[in-house]
Amino acid sequence: MVAIKMVDYKHKEYTEQLSNEVNIYKSIVQLQGTVIPTILGYIRLWDLFDILVLDELGQLIDEWNMELKEQAKQMLTKVHALNYLHGDIKSDNFVLIKGRVTLIDFGLASKSDNQKAMIQEMRTIDGF
Repeated sequence: MVAIKMVDYKHKEYTEQLSNEVNIYKSIVQLQGTVIPTILGYIRLWDLFDILVLDELGQLIDEWNMELKEQAKQMLTKVHALNYLHGDIKSDNFVLIKGRVTLIDFGLASKSDNQKAMIQEMRTIDGF
């Protein structure tokens, strides 16, 4: 099963976020398939919609335990090691794909080496 994100091209804010998400996924391509989903395609359809297709839909995590939180931190650490902030760390942006925690939704992500912001993102996971 694939995941599809579709944004109405008239909504510039969402179109820009989706474009940013695609650019981030491409910038951290070495993490695709392990830490983040793999991009299968990104197209603009008749200047009406921008569509992003990812390889797996994933399952929301209903109950967080210490093991899942640790996996989430490991995933986020790998993103931070490439000097990116996710920008929207919340439990809904982690899903289980094939039994492993995967980080999704990079629409608000940015290139950054801000260590304080990275620590804050890590601490957010403790609250899940």
